Amino acid sequence: METSQSVFNFGVMVGAIIFTTMADRLGRKPIHLACQYAMFGLGLAVAFAPNYVTFVVLRFFLGAVREVTYRRLAYIKNLNLA
Repeated sequence: METSQSVFNFGVMVGAIIFTTMADRLGRKPIHLACQYAMFGLGLAVAFAPNYVTFVVLRFFLGAVREVTYRRLAYIKNLNLA
């Protein structure tokens, strides 16, 4: 399981680089919504992964889209508190 956690964290790092650039070019709302839908689909796929390699690959992508959704939610929460 340590491998899948390391790959997940690497996905978070890659997602932060890729999706923030995409959000600047395409807009934050479309990227946020796409990542929310991707998190739902990837979460289901991870739960029913048939083997360990598939599980680890899906965890990478789940980490990438997770970075966008949770960072965006934290930003919105901070705006509402101010």
